[in-house]
Amino acid sequence: MIEAGGILVFLSLASLIIGGRLKNRERLSRLRELIELEIQGAKERSQRKKVKIKIPLADKVEIHLAKAGLGKNIPVFLATNGIVMSITYAIGNFYLDETLGVITAFFGPYLVWSYLQGRIKKRGMLMLTDFRDFLRYAASYLGAGAPYPKAVEKAAQKIGDPLKTELLAIVKDIKGGQTIERAINEGANRIPLEEYKSFVMATEINMSVGGNLSLIYEKIAADIDSKIKRQENIKAYTAQGRLTTRVVGSIPFAVVGFIRIYSPEFYEPVANDPVWKVMYIASVGCIIFGIYLVKQMTISFTKGVS
Repeated sequence: MIEAGGILVFLSLASLIIGGRLKNRERLSRLRELIELEIQGAKERSQRKKVKIKIPLADKVEIHLAKAGLGKNIPVFLATNGIVMSITYAIGNFYLDETLGVITAFFGPYLVWSYLQGRIKKRGMLMLTDFRDFLRYAASYLGAGAPYPKAVEKAAQKIGDPLKTELLAIVKDIKGGQTIERAINEGANRIPLEEYKSFVMATEINMSVGGNLSLIYEKIAADIDSKIKRQENIKAYTAQGRLTTRVVGSIPFAVVGFIRIYSPEFYEPVANDPVWKVMYIASVGCIIFGIYLVKQMTISFTKGVS
């Protein structure tokens, strides 16, 4: 009887071990299938012609306004464009005449859009450190077994604005009935961080196939640490170039403005000469193009280092 009982126990243990291995094999085979399907899908996507999704201009403006923290008020944006165009027209008219005024007026929308892009960039830099801290807090709460919405909410409350407000809005959407995937995807329209896209992708994959999300969040946070250090180095390397561009680019306009104010008759001999007007406008264009070129070189250097 004892031997029979021992045999039964042995067979039970063996069946459990074999069953566990078979279960693990099933999981591994399922994971392999998913990976193969993903690779196959990636190959198919690479073989297809790239089709750019055209976003309506109004939607694009709304997204940029939201990322800049200015809401989605397009009428105010359009009114601002009109005001800036009027100001640039007045400046061009002051420096030469109506011809230059009309030309400079078209720079108004570009200046507004550049300001918007700059605000998005500054807001993103302001959010970056907070996002790193948020990921670490969230990883800690998830590791302790907190539900995902609760972990995000608690982690968001430990950081500052503007990221705190955006993350709490995501939590509110989840509590309101939206799926986690949809809520965090919509947050990408308001949070101007590339790392947030990694956060969204990692969360979506985890919701689909499982995994240790806290470790992934820790990895993203470590990557952000490295990025912050690189940005500090880049800022130090390019400080002189940026200052030189601003000073050298502003000197011609300052000199001409000084002459127009204190010696307006200086340009009277050639004021009505069309050749001089063309040369004047061309020189202004060259200065602006030079400033733009140096700026693009700085951006390229920044991307190359980062």
